[in-house]
Amino acid sequence: MKRRFKLTAVIFLILAAAIPSCLGASSDRFEELMAEARSYDVNRGGGRHSNRDRAVETYWKAIAERPGHPKNVDIEFHIGQLLAYIVDPPNNQSTRIEDAAEVFAGIVERYPKSNTFVVRSSILAGDCSMAKGDRPAAKRYYKHAVDGLAEAFINRKRDSGDPNADDFDLFNERNRHLFTVAVGQYVHSIGPRGSLERLHAYEDLAKEFPGTPFERIADKNAAIIREKTRTATAGAERTVVDPELEDAAADVDVAPDLTDKTYETSGAGPAPPQAPQESTAPRSAEAAPAYDYKRALWVLGAASAVLALLAAAWLSRRGRL
Repeated sequence: MKRRFKLTAVIFLILAAAIPSCLGASSDRFEELMAEARSYDVNRGGGRHSNRDRAVETYWKAIAERPGHPKNVDIEFHIGQLLAYIVDPPNNQSTRIEDAAEVFAGIVERYPKSNTFVVRSSILAGDCSMAKGDRPAAKRYYKHAVDGLAEAFINRKRDSGDPNADDFDLFNERNRHLFTVAVGQYVHSIGPRGSLERLHAYEDLAKEFPGTPFERIADKNAAIIREKTRTATAGAERTVVDPELEDAAADVDVAPDLTDKTYETSGAGPAPPQAPQESTAPRSAEAAPAYDYKRALWVLGAASAVLALLAAAWLSRRGRL
């Protein structure tokens, strides 16, 4: 009995020391796979051996090495962009819009909506839905982007400690543009330019998100539609009272265009949406609850070390080690 107990304790000590090492090996494997994926990725340094589909496959393998990691969203978003925009003629690979839509939709479903990559994925998923003629789905995705940006704005303004901080100063140039794009795509999914449906949509956005950039953008564009309606009723030609409003309209009243939201790409460049094709993209595994991978590794290592020391001290005290 005593020998069995001593053997169990020794096995426990070995396992306690081995677990962090195994996790470290998994982390090394992740880095190896990411390096391999980049070697195939024309957007990440891939040269004459570039192969878009092989890059996508390898990125998925890397993600599988650290399931639930919050930064996996960055990689998944890049996968979606590769599938949506990159044409690889040497390998007979055309764009795969249906597969890209699946990736973007998965990001929207599994990550916090205020994350910038989730906002961009929502917009792109909406664009893909519009390309397929599914306007109700597009409207839901665009509204998800609007909601996420509003949440991000409120959080950043709170964290800044300055209640009078300028709206757009809280975001970089690319993310500021997301506000305009999200509003423009959302109202585009509701009705044609200048319609009463759009007017009501702008008014509703201004009421739903007071004190945010959405209120400013919505108010300006609602004013444009009211002016157009007023001049049309009077039988006059359309005039624009405020040039700034015309600029706002030019920004938001656009048809869905995937290329407006891409990274800078090389090679064949962005391609327009195609008709839906049979999906062949690898499906990402359901993500576990997000956690800080490095912190978890250190905590587990420290806990294992403490347990090993306690067990060794106890065995030493009992004269069995």
